[in-house]
This record gives sequence, structure tokens and C-alpha cells, in this order.
Amino acid sequence: AAGAPRPTPHLRCHPALSGPDADPAGQGWQLAEEAARRITRAGRNWLTEDLAPLVEDVFGIDVAVVATPVWFDGAAWSDRTAKIAVVGATDRPGRQRFALAHQVCHLLAEEENSLHVDASIEQVPPERARSETRANAFAEAFLMPGDVLRELTPKRWTAPAFAALALWLDLPARALTRRLHQLGLMPMADRRHFEGLGGADLAALLGASQAYA
Repeated sequence: AAGAPRPTPHLRCHPALSGPDADPAGQGWQLAEEAARRITRAGRNWLTEDLAPLVEDVFGIDVAVVATPVWFDGAAWSDRTAKIAVVGATDRPGRQRFALAHQVCHLLAEEENSLHVDASIEQVPPERARSETRANAFAEAFLMPGDVLRELTPKRWTAPAFAALALWLDLPARALTRRLHQLGLMPMADRRHFEGLGGADLAALLGASQAYA
């Protein structure tokens, strides 16, 4: 209802996972499962809905998509009064969606009063390796759930089959091939064949260039 109070996020990594020896990728996977359960309880679907308003409604995170320098993927700010995720506007929607999920993990897992600026979510500074590994693991598991990928994986990968899955998930080919290979659903030869395709290439394979544009 209009004027209703915004929900406040309560998800955090389980205290048992917060020690210095905890596996950061495991933290990300666990948090992704918890986030998915919370969204499902809210009657929403993060795989088919626009991610930005869903994140705002379910987790109380303010999302801003703004014009930024080309080197900027995203940022996250958290304090006692606000949680804000910023992602750069881009003509690569898959990368933007992954970057937003990455920032969501920072906001759900980190303590208050923290700032994360990701010049590139793929080039991780050594001093932030644990945090960034956790955020990337969260984004992969959250946006590409293993049970969904197992159900949709064909007996043999073809270019149209891969393109259809990548465009339905609205994710970069490189991220999807990495996740499929990690789950044992795509051989290395297919991963190397498909990982370099851009969104426009995938749309062209399905005759969907106009819709993609």
C-alpha cells in the first residue's frame, strides 16, 4: 500500500560462517539459498522479474542504475538508515544483472557502515578476495540455480539451445558457461565454444535481434 513502511533486510551470513577460516564461496551459496527462500515466501520470482524493483520490495535495498564511467561495475553502501546498490547503465543487460546481484550479496552479508566499490567484479584486489569471491559465488548461485539449470540442460548443447537459456536468464554467456561447467552440465569444449558470445550474438542466433535491441 502507498505509504507503507519499507521492509528492512535481515539476511546475514550465519554466524558460524563468519570466522576467518570460513569458505567464502560456501557463504555465498548459503546466502543465495536463503535469499531465494525469502523471495519465494514473498510470492515473487527472481528469475523472471525485473531484478531491481524485486530487490527493493523484498530486501528494502534502494537500487540506482546510473550513467557511470566504463570501468565501473557497481557499488554498495550500508549504514543504519539505508542500504543502497548502484550499478552502471550499460548496453549489456546480462552484465548489469550480474553486477546487481553481486552488490546485493555485499549488502546482505556485510556489517553496517561499509562501502564497496567494484571497478570490475571479475578483477578482484587481493585484499578483498574473500568478500568478492563470496559475492560472485552468491550471484552465480542466485541467478543460475543448480536445480533450474539441471532441468533445462539438453542432452546435447547446440548454439540455439544455449542462446535460448542465456537470454531467458538474461545473463552473460561467460558467466553461464562457467556455472554450467562448474555443475558438470557442460563439457569444457562447449564452454570454450560459447563463452565468447555477446548478447547481440545470442539474440541473432534466435532471430531475436530487434527484441534484444
